Amino acid sequence: MNIEEKIEKLTKAIIELTNKLDQFSKIQTTNTYIRDRLILLTKWNQYHSWPSTNGLRHLVFHEKNNGFHTVIRRVGRVVLINEKEFFIWADKNLSNVIMLAKGK
Repeated sequence: MNIEEKIEKLTKAIIELTNKLDQFSKIQTTNTYIRDRLILLTKWNQYHSWPSTNGLRHLVFHEKNNGFHTVIRRVGRVVLINEKEFFIWADKNLSNVIMLAKGK
């Protein structure tokens, strides 16, 4: 697989993620409020289809490098995801990923 194919594949994945994020944003804007709901990492997919539990675990593992530490709360060994902060983080970081993919 050459570099152009890899860039095209990555761009398609980013577009798909952006579309999913847009769906979540539309759901949130239909509600007049966004709560600071804390969701157990293991229960996230009962509320949202993206990202998967394994994807969240990856983000938590690399929290200091990717800024995800602002999204999580720890209670002992339990990891909670702040729903509002997650979507703020996703908006900020998905735009950065798209810019990197376009070479800007």
